[in-house]
Amino acid sequence: MSTQTLAPALASRRPNALARLSASRRRALLGWLAYATVSVVWGSTYLGIAVALRSFTPLGMVAIRFALGAALCLGLGRLLGEARPAPRDVPALAITGAVLLAVCNSLVVWSELHVSSGLAAVICAMVPLWLGLMTLRTEPLGRRGRLGALLGLVGVAVLT
Repeated sequence: MSTQTLAPALASRRPNALARLSASRRRALLGWLAYATVSVVWGSTYLGIAVALRSFTPLGMVAIRFALGAALCLGLGRLLGEARPAPRDVPALAITGAVLLAVCNSLVVWSELHVSSGLAAVICAMVPLWLGLMTLRTEPLGRRGRLGALLGLVGVAVLT
């Protein structure tokens, strides 16, 4: 079939289901799809760690994971024209990365040598609740914060 006969055939096709939705419904649907994607990717992290620990040491796995992640983020940032961090910001960023990623995440990965990936995921899912409780005196939660903490706790209970 030539491109001249193909063009009218393609033009006469009905628009797909997503195109037929109103703008607000399309945004809502895309929001739910984004949420589902994050849930699957984030939720499968702990299973992925358990599988990777069959072949790598905890620190080796963390090093490979974050080296690949850093290279991907730097490459994507360059592709999108993002500015590099200012030289004065690099020490603070390095310290934050070392503490949050290297120490905290390494401990989570190491813990999966001793507990199931499901238990590790549930414990990590409770971090916002613990932070909310630890800052209760200095930064009390409002009504929405308490509702969010309760919903998060219910979600963790469903997971267990």
